[in-house]
Amino acid sequence: MLIVTVVYNLKGELQEEFMKEIIEKGIQSSTQSEEGNSLYEFMIPWGVKDKVFLLEYWKDESVLKYHQTLDHYFVLQDIKAKYVERTDISKFIVN
Repeated sequence: MLIVTVVYNLKGELQEEFMKEIIEKGIQSSTQSEEGNSLYEFMIPWGVKDKVFLLEYWKDESVLKYHQTLDHYFVLQDIKAKYVERTDISKFIVN
């Protein structure tokens, strides 16, 4: 299994706006229904207004690469361009 952690460092205190678009565009629900994805969950850190966390569980790297070719992945990239200053990504392989 591949675990991916993402920290979205926002361009200010924009959590509400960022998450509203994520929900309205169906990013989370679309990804959760993908074959090979067992978790795709956005999280809001308590007391921090300029970050959003994302935790992803994928069967393996190949299904993650396929995910990165889908329309909703590119919609997320457009949303990020509006709200995100920097994205920090870590990947962990768990056997």
